[in-house]
Amino acid sequence: MTVLDTRADVVPAAALSAGDLLTDEAANPRRDAWRLFRRNKAAMLGLGWALLLVFIALFGPLIQRYDPKKIDIASALQGPSRKHWMGADILGRDVWSRIINGARVSLTLALGVVVAALFLSLMIGAIAGFRGGWFDSLFMRFADIVLALPYIIVVLAFTSVFGRSIWILIFAIVSISWMGVARLFRGSVLQVRSLDFIEAARASGASTGRILRRHVFSNAIQPVIVSIGFSIGSAILLESIFSFLGIGLEPGTPSWGVMVGDSRQYINTSSHLFFFPAGALVLTVLAFSFIGDGVRDALDPKLRGF
Repeated sequence: MTVLDTRADVVPAAALSAGDLLTDEAANPRRDAWRLFRRNKAAMLGLGWALLLVFIALFGPLIQRYDPKKIDIASALQGPSRKHWMGADILGRDVWSRIINGARVSLTLALGVVVAALFLSLMIGAIAGFRGGWFDSLFMRFADIVLALPYIIVVLAFTSVFGRSIWILIFAIVSISWMGVARLFRGSVLQVRSLDFIEAARASGASTGRILRRHVFSNAIQPVIVSIGFSIGSAILLESIFSFLGIGLEPGTPSWGVMVGDSRQYINTSSHLFFFPAGALVLTVLAFSFIGDGVRDALDPKLRGF
């Protein structure tokens, strides 16, 4: 004889729709990833600094005290004071205002580089990894050639021919940085394309474009997502290095790299000109590196207890 459980708090399994079960299953990995990310104190600190930079970039004109390009010879090389919180440079320009503006320049360049590089990397890496054949071989040989070129030579060639501006620098950095991400995505696509569900999609008559959109990208994108944080930090650092060497942005541009480069001859007498922009640069690169580490750890199934 079967005993029926009539308790109100018991929900029959049949009462759960398939949609509810699928939603739960889809949501759990995201919740687990966010939980693991929040546990990482360094990653959360990096995220906080990144959000602060975004706020500064958006509302910079409301925060800066002076025009970052305004010259005031009477305040030249003045140290930190109530008038100039972080001092003034050789032309009397307010260092605080220039650092605030430099955050906007750095984030604009980094986002431009990452978005453009991701577009090229995902498109070409997917075709090379999924199609294979002559296109894959041609891409790999071309990538080897580009990756063997010194970054400084490539950027110097671009700025010599097209001039020095933030958009030219973005184009130059993208031309030498997208290959690494494309090869990473290609390798991930190569692993995914041999799985059974891809063969099942082919057997069902799905087109190549549909297979790439619905199956390959969603399953091969994880390594690229992890690399985004590192790519943003690398782009900011590259801009600063090139500007410091005099082949990046034009002199006088309120950029952290330009400011560090301009401070070289005054580092012994007016050290604030070096330490404030260099400190902002170091903290920003570290923050995005911490975010990249946190995302990598959060997306690693081995850390979820499975």
